[in-house]
Order: sequence, then C-alpha cells, then structure tokens
Amino acid sequence: AQIVLVGDSKQLPPFRYTEGEVVSELAARSSLDLFKDKNNIPVINLHEVYRASQPLIDHYSDVFYEGRLVSQKTLGEKNPLSCFEERGVGDSRCIFWKVNHGTSFTPKNSFSKMNKRERVALEYIICALKNMGMDEKDVMIICFYEAQRKEAEEKLRGYEVLTVDSAQGREKRVVIVLTTRSSVSADSAEDVNSPKRCNVAISRHQEALIVLGHPSIASAPNWSQVLSSNYFKHIED
Repeated sequence: AQIVLVGDSKQLPPFRYTEGEVVSELAARSSLDLFKDKNNIPVINLHEVYRASQPLIDHYSDVFYEGRLVSQKTLGEKNPLSCFEERGVGDSRCIFWKVNHGTSFTPKNSFSKMNKRERVALEYIICALKNMGMDEKDVMIICFYEAQRKEAEEKLRGYEVLTVDSAQGREKRVVIVLTTRSSVSADSAEDVNSPKRCNVAISRHQEALIVLGHPSIASAPNWSQVLSSNYFKHIED
C-alpha cells in the first residue's frame, strides 16, 4: 500500500494537544510528525501561499518557516484597517493593539480566563470595521481562552468567534486575535506560549490581522518575534 500524508507539522495536530503535558507528549503524537522524523521517507515541502499577500504572511513565514513561504496573491488596493488611520496605522495591515489597562481574571467555577477591557476594545474595533462595510461574513475572532470566547460570542451575535484549535483550517478577510492575559511570563506553560497555537492564530487572515494583548506578550516566546515592528504596527488602546 502507498500512503501520502498531507499536513503542516508547524501547526496543531488533528487532536487536542497541550505542549509539555505528559499525556499529550507520551500518548498523542501525530502520524505526520512520526513519519517526518524518519530519514528514509521522502518529504515534499510546499512553499506557495494563496491565502494572503506577501506582506501579510512575512511574520509567520520568517518566524515559523525560515522565510520560505512565497505568496501567489497580490496585495489589494484597499486597506481594511484604514478606519484606524487617526491612530497612525498608515498602510499597515497587521496591528498589535496594546490593551494596557485590562486585567485578566478567572471566572467562578472555571479554569479559563477573561479580560473585560480587552472585550471593550474588541467591540470598538468591530464597530469601526462595520462602519467600513465589513460585517459578520468578513470578520473572524480567535480567542486563546474559552471564557473570553463565550463572552465575546454572547456580545457579538452572528460573528464567528472561535478558539485557536477550532480556527485551524479556517480563514476570513479580517482576523482579530484575543490573547486575554494581562501578564505573560517567558517560562509559562500556558497555551498562549505554544508555538503551534501562535502560528495557527496569526495565519488565518486574508487581508488584515489585529492582535489584542497586554504589552507583556510582545516579550513572550514566539510573540516577541511575531509582533516585531518589522511586521506589526503597535498602537495604544
């Protein structure tokens, strides 16, 4: 029998995986990773990208794919984020929206996290985008924490509000990523520090990407490279 495996080992496997968790590491490893580690099995790398134009893929191409991804899509003339021009966005289509004053907390009877200030910023952004003609069909919201996802979904009826895991394989014109935590330590085992989850979250957009988060995330593993000013315009909430 001949078998062809197609996938991306830099993104999440097709099952729940938590980096560093004993059960995940010992009992759950994707067949793609197993075969890729074999030296006697041919591997064909696909480098062409059709989802977004080159300036919109450079951040994850450089950080996770050694700069090898090449876009076959041209950059559209209209910038979906021009509604934030007064904030100095310029022609940037990737924004890091610093939520300075929000505090994350764990709701009662939950292990997840919420951040009310981040949600307020999200609602402001959604309103501005809607005034530009971009509504539910154009925007996807990705949350690292389920409690924040539920709250956002309840406030923004009709919008696609997903966890990082459920967002894999999906895409929209504009993607908004909610990181939620108000402090991120470099040695934290939190999902937000997972390179695979980070890669999935910041690669779903077609025309524009907005990452909401506390300034500390810009110094966290993976994010410190992804959110570099080489790729993202940093603006204050």
